[in-house]
Amino acid sequence: MKISRLMLAVVTVVLLPAILIGQTLGPRPVPPMPLPLPKLEPDTLQKANRTRSTEPMADNSARHIGTTTDRRFASIKEQIRFLNSAVSKEMLSRDETVVKQAISEARDGFKAAGFDETDAEEAVLAAWFYIRIGTVINITVGILLGSTNDLGKVVINSDPDQAEITVEGHDTGNRTLYKTWLPAGTYRVRLSKPGYLPAEGDCEISKGRKTEFMRTLTPQR
Repeated sequence: MKISRLMLAVVTVVLLPAILIGQTLGPRPVPPMPLPLPKLEPDTLQKANRTRSTEPMADNSARHIGTTTDRRFASIKEQIRFLNSAVSKEMLSRDETVVKQAISEARDGFKAAGFDETDAEEAVLAAWFYIRIGTVINITVGILLGSTNDLGKVVINSDPDQAEITVEGHDTGNRTLYKTWLPAGTYRVRLSKPGYLPAEGDCEISKGRKTEFMRTLTPQR
């Protein structure tokens, strides 16, 4: 797996810091230090997007889960296992309880920042994904909340829509309109669609904020 340009120097502004605070009273051990995590590489996004067609789920019942949250859990577990074979099914099962607790605790803060409950859920799940594709550390609620706190929401759109999205020179496998949560940083985004001239630019994602990247594509003559 490729590690991005934002490495140790931005550990405190990418995924894991900020809310590494215990909830118990009295003396307690120093919380675990966050590990350097990657600015998500576009080829990782592309590989993750392919898992539904290339990797069958071990538990077919997961395909019939009723709630949106559970479907998201099943999908992310599948992607994590595809991208990091060192992560066991047992580890992912233990993670689920922690992730759900982190989602619950994150909601009020997200609402105060102008987001909704779905945003809180998606951000925590994204943070969990980023942690697990690169490490097998024991994830705590504090680590997840700290990770989530330093993600930013990005909305990539184009006129007309259905433009292919390339990030840092790599096809992500996604098309506009596309929304996701990414580690803070600057990404070079290129949008292209047959019959139109491509458009590109730098997309700067700030932690805890929503960023919109919009381009109007000019028809080719």
